[in-house]
Amino acid sequence: MKRDRKKIIVVDDEKTVRDALEFLLMNEGYEVITAQNGEDALIKVRDEDPDLMILDVMMPRMNGFRVARAIRKDPVYKRLPILLLTVMDDKNDKIAGYNSGADEYLVKPFDLDELIVRVKCLLKMPMLGGIV
Repeated sequence: MKRDRKKIIVVDDEKTVRDALEFLLMNEGYEVITAQNGEDALIKVRDEDPDLMILDVMMPRMNGFRVARAIRKDPVYKRLPILLLTVMDDKNDKIAGYNSGADEYLVKPFDLDELIVRVKCLLKMPMLGGIV
């Protein structure tokens, strides 16, 4: 069943970041669900079937790299686009992010317009489950 609006899951342990991203994305017409940690995110992905995941890296219990690897191992969700949104800006962190399965990597603080453009691009890519 195809939805009218794309659904995005925002995963970040900081409530202010989750709330800001939820507001921004809802104003762009997306349906938004949130999770405050990696374990919660994996449950919500299976329950909510999102079209895109925006994922922080540094979180308690299960970091974003582990979440991305778990998503990539799941045959149902392995094509879910993942945008890592993190303060980790070192080259090795970025390499680790892409190696964990991220499709995009954006460093906090981020430009709102750039985030929206990256979201739109990820949702359009057919090999990642976007528009065919």
